[in-house]
Amino acid sequence: MKRNYLKLILLAVIVVAAGTMFSHANKKLAMSDMTLANVEALATCEKVAGTCWMNTYTWECCDAGHVGCAPCD
Repeated sequence: MKRNYLKLILLAVIVVAAGTMFSHANKKLAMSDMTLANVEALATCEKVAGTCWMNTYTWECCDAGHVGCAPCD
């Protein structure tokens, strides 16, 4: 009878540990999605007067008229 109780307690501990790990994994994914959205927002050029200019060599935002700059719209 003692062995049955020990097995039941061990099973309960495993289930609680698995649930805790699952909970922590989901929190990390949500934070990762938010971080990815922030990085994506920072990586895009800001539009000024409806036109965005990007250097085709370095993929950085630039002013119109510079060498290598092209509209990214």
